[in-house]
Parts: sequence; structure tokens; C-alpha cells
Amino acid sequence: MKEGSIIQARAKRVPFLKHYAVVVGSENDAQYVLHNTPFRGATVDSLEDFQSSRGQPVSVHETELTELDTAGLVERFQACDRPYRLFSFNCEHFIDCMREKPQTSPQLQLSLFLILLISMLLFLSMILR
Repeated sequence: MKEGSIIQARAKRVPFLKHYAVVVGSENDAQYVLHNTPFRGATVDSLEDFQSSRGQPVSVHETELTELDTAGLVERFQACDRPYRLFSFNCEHFIDCMREKPQTSPQLQLSLFLILLISMLLFLSMILR
């Protein structure tokens, strides 16, 4: 995988959600990824360790990050090194931060919308009995 590529993989505990990471550098033929996790925050893992807990990537995307060298990616990582917060700094927010884009989380927005919709339908079904 090309350095700076974004990996999309299945989330470990919630398989219908995706987890995102950025490929960075290699050492002794081992590649590494930068990502943001609930228990460790922004972190660096070997690609092997990342995949062992998530399986093979669902997809790999090249973005403007592939134009940066290792030092540039590490500099962005340091600027985005914040604790994980589900609503304000999850793995999608982290990727947006690395890309220097407005931080959003489409998965979170969709999940909250579905929870709200299901709650409303349950509430209406109780009222209309």
C-alpha cells in the first residue's frame, strides 16, 4: 500500500461500522498505520497488528496525503494527536484532521439518525395501540 493511503476496515466490536487509518512509512518491510481508537487515542500500529484485529481492509483510497513524505505525515499526526471522543473526535474526525478538512463523521450521523427514527417508531407504535 502506498504511504498516505487511507484504509477502511471493519470495526472490531461493531462489524457494520468501518474504522479508518492512514498508512505511514515502513521499516524492515513492515508498514505502519496511524489511527484513533477508543482506548488508546491517536496511535501508531503495525499494519499487521491493525489487520489482525480487523481483518483485511475493505478498501484503500489514495488521497492528497499520498503526496506527503513520512515526515509530513508524522507532522500531521502530531497535530491530530488528541484523545478519542465518540461525538467529537472519532476515527473519521481523525482522518479529516490528517487531511486538514472540516471534521465530520457520516457514520455517527447515520447511526444517530437511525436511533432517533427507531425510537420515534417505537414511541408511535405504543401510542397507537
